[in-house]
Order: sequence, then C-alpha cells, then structure tokens
Amino acid sequence: MKIRNEHDAREACKALHAMGPHIVVITSMDFGVDVAVNESREIVCFASHRREMKSFSGSSVRTIFEQFQVTVPRFPGAFTGTGDLMSALLLAWITKLPNDLPGAIERTIATIQSVIKRTCHFASQEAAPIPLVAGPKHPPPELRLIQSKSDIENPTVQSRAIRVHKEIVAVVLDMDGTLTRPGQINFEAMRNRIGVPTGVEILEHVYSLQGGQHSEAVAVLVDEELKAVQSEQGLQLQTGLHQFIEALTSRGLQLALLTLNGHEGVNAFLKTANIPESTFDVVITRVHELFPRKPDPQVVRKLGQVWNIDTSSILVVGDSWVDVVCGSEAGAWTCLLSDKNHKIDEKAQTKASRCVDSLAAVV
Repeated sequence: MKIRNEHDAREACKALHAMGPHIVVITSMDFGVDVAVNESREIVCFASHRREMKSFSGSSVRTIFEQFQVTVPRFPGAFTGTGDLMSALLLAWITKLPNDLPGAIERTIATIQSVIKRTCHFASQEAAPIPLVAGPKHPPPELRLIQSKSDIENPTVQSRAIRVHKEIVAVVLDMDGTLTRPGQINFEAMRNRIGVPTGVEILEHVYSLQGGQHSEAVAVLVDEELKAVQSEQGLQLQTGLHQFIEALTSRGLQLALLTLNGHEGVNAFLKTANIPESTFDVVITRVHELFPRKPDPQVVRKLGQVWNIDTSSILVVGDSWVDVVCGSEAGAWTCLLSDKNHKIDEKAQTKASRCVDSLAAVV
C-alpha cells in the first residue's frame, strides 16, 4: 500500500489495525519528495489508536479510530539508529502513558529532535559534515545518546500532536427548548411559587433550601414540569424531532439525554413524544447518582470516560448558555439551537462551535 497523503496514511493504519494491533505509528512521511533536493522539508509522524467505545450499560461495543499527527522540521543529513531509538521511546512512553497516545508521541518526537540536534552540533564542532546519503565512504554520525540522557528522561515538547480525524461518535442532547419547542415550562410561575429571589437561578435557590422547604420546592419543580407535558395545548415538539433522532441512531451514534428536569418530567416527555427510553444510552436528570448537574463540564468528561472516548468526539446540542459551556469547557463540540421567535442567547452564540435554527441543520 502506497502512502501518498493523509488519507492513504489513515487507510494504511486501519489495514494494520485489522491485523490485531491497537496502536499503529508511521514514524515519518515525506510523500515521495526527494530529501536531497528539498532539505528543509518538514516530516510528519502519524499515529492511530483503535479503541472500543462502550455503552453506559456495557452491553454493546463500537470500534472507533483516533488519529493524530505531529509535524517537525527535518534535519539535513543521513542518520542511523533513529528508527530503533524511536521504537524504544514509543514503547516506553506508551507503557507509561497508556491512555495518552498524543502525549507519548509528543515526548518521543521531542527526544528524537533533541538527540539529532545535539548530534549535528557535535559534528559541526569536529568539522565532520553529515552526509546527505550514507555510504561506505560517508558513514553517518553516531547518535549522541549518552549526552542526551536528560532529554530522554524529561523531553521538552515543542511540537504538539494534532487530531486529524475528528469523528463525532456520540451526541448529548438537552431536552427543553431542544427536543421541545422553547417556552413549554412556565418558569415565571415556578419562580413565584417557590419564592426565588430576583437574579438568582431557580435550581441554585432550591438546592440552598433545607428540610421541608427543599422538599416543597422540588415538588413545585416537578408539578410545573409535568404541567408543560400534560397541558391542554399539548406538548409542542421541536420540528422534525423524530426524523432527527432517526438520523442520529441510523448512523450508529451513541446518544445521551442531559437535562435539568427531574425524572418524572423526563419520563412524561418520552412517553408523550413516543420516544423509547432505550433510544438513549443514558438519561441524566438534575439528580443522578453518578453524574453532576450541568453546566458542570465534568458531566461531559465523565460521559467520555464511560464511553471510553475523548470528549472531542462528543457533540453537545442545546439551546442555552448552560449547554454550551457544559460542552465547550469539557473539550466537546457544541451546537446552539436558536429559535427566531425567542431571544437568542448572544453569550452562548459567541462560544458555541456552531449555531443552527433547526434540528435538521444539526445533521
């Protein structure tokens, strides 16, 4: 298999993954350029990690690929032993950092660059030019490994690994204003009934209360959330909701429902909207034994841990600042759903990865 570009590199890695290894590293690529002619060309190290994405219950597993590259300047000349050195360093760093392939690659490359740079420096001091092509009459210089002990043990990273194949494999969905039309819950009535002070968030106030006051406030939350679902006007679903859900599930994406509603309101919504709870790998309400409430970004980070994926493979879709900050601060992609009939959250709009006006535009 010839590797002429990044696409070829990805496919070559997948072919090797199919033979068994979970990690494949192409140590250097120049895509066929004559290095003797183009001495200043940068070279690319390409790494691929095959991972098993697990469901929340552990009942299903999906294979995903995370791929990275590090671009570094090429030192002019021919060197010997760099391949063996890179293999040894990779093995050591991958063992030390089993869940951080980019970090292992970065440290390995940093050491290789430092060793070659020091080797070139010694050669210049000895007035021994480094050959562009090694041969019997032009032997390559000996790598200065002993002198590079500190760079081997504690490399200084200058070139960072960049994720080159950003595949969204999981979607986290808000409920109110995202799967439903905005304005379904009467938050004003909720505030008045509980007695929430002006300028204070409803849940912040509710969870500051103690004993009976707290229980009474929670009962109001549940009552108002159920009213929104069971009102005479009927629950207004977001346009194209079922087609949207079908589009996501047909692509094999893992779905999570992340809402500040209680489980009573969520169950009523799913039943009324005719969406099986099994559609979602996990449903996270405002009280969950394993997950914190949004906007705490830890909830998205923990989902990444449960699914065994990087948060940059997660898309968070919602209609408010709470959803956007929850996803973006965890390193996930975020999509803000706006509605022309309701005021746009400008603060969220500036922070979101993408802004759309319909669920259809998300996919």
